[in-house]
Amino acid sequence: MPNPLNLGWVLKKSGAVMVGPESQSSFVARIWLEGGADGSAVWRGHVRDVHGDEECYFQNLYRLKIFLEGIADVPVPVGDEQ
Repeated sequence: MPNPLNLGWVLKKSGAVMVGPESQSSFVARIWLEGGADGSAVWRGHVRDVHGDEECYFQNLYRLKIFLEGIADVPVPVGDEQ
């Protein structure tokens, strides 16, 4: 399994970009369960960029993925991608 902290080249559709310590971001995320209107459990979440003013509330991982990609300008792998 690859080391997720390994720094190096990241392949993007528009070409390869260098990812290094100067381009790292830190985030604080909270994820919790709430009761839905019909009594079922509903996932909720909030993520904030520690070094910026950006933050996002989300109810699904797709919205979290879009937020992180917008901040980092690097695709977030999904499914079996590594």
